Amino acid sequence: MLVGLTPKGSSVTNRREAPEPTTGVAKPRLTGGASAPTNWRVRSTRLTNNRGAKRRLTGVAKPRQTALQMKIKNIIFDLGGVLLNIDYQATIDEFKKLGMQDFDAFFTQAAQHQLFDRMDKGEISPPSFREELRRLSGLDISDSEIDAAWNAMLLDLPAKRLALLERVGKNYRTSLLSNTNSIHYPAYMNDLKKHYGIADLSALFDRQYLSFEIGMRKPDREIYEYVLSDQGLEAGETLFIDDSFQHVEGARNAGLHAVWLDVRHQEVNDLFTENHRLRQDIERMTLP
Repeated sequence: MLVGLTPKGSSVTNRREAPEPTTGVAKPRLTGGASAPTNWRVRSTRLTNNRGAKRRLTGVAKPRQTALQMKIKNIIFDLGGVLLNIDYQATIDEFKKLGMQDFDAFFTQAAQHQLFDRMDKGEISPPSFREELRRLSGLDISDSEIDAAWNAMLLDLPAKRLALLERVGKNYRTSLLSNTNSIHYPAYMNDLKKHYGIADLSALFDRQYLSFEIGMRKPDREIYEYVLSDQGLEAGETLFIDDSFQHVEGARNAGLHAVWLDVRHQEVNDLFTENHRLRQDIERMTLP
């Protein structure tokens, strides 16, 4: 079990030292006629030296939250790419090794054949999925070969992201929204159990939504509206995080704030402060 990891909703006591008392509010003295930035609060405290004389110190406190930071109460996380590392090319390469040289014409991160859409929505079973792949390819590929190639994209889920979920969950209502299927899901759940002793990610969220279980998938507007309705959430108070831009656009069309996570240059932990709240520049990241 990951050290320090507790299910969402569990009570955890944080021991914090009581803050030193402060008195008064003063503006900082700036040179050159400059004035203090309007989005920073300034604190002052009176300290007594060993001779009993009082001196006045000024310091700059943490910046005030932006309007969007204060508005967001709910965060919806994608799984693959945002939390779980994914390599789509690995699956494409494995299917090509099996003889499907044009597999990338059927499946990419940005678009895919309706077979994969139907699998994501739970409309077909794993045996039917495998049989259809054999029909499309014209190859005699075994079930185990298909599963191994299909699961090749699934990499690791770093411990620091699990720890982030636990801590962010103390500040926001969190949900998981994933396009996934009944072959992938048990594969990465087995990996989580093996490495962290976690049987199900749902312990780290208030709600979990898997496309193959609810019969909808991103970027269709209905899936975002379903998540909001199911929990009674306001779209304007909800932030969605995904690494696929078409899914981010779908969320924005449904009225949610949304961040496209470019995993080539950043990861989900970068969106939060050391206090596990959204960064001040999150508003800029949500702009189309």
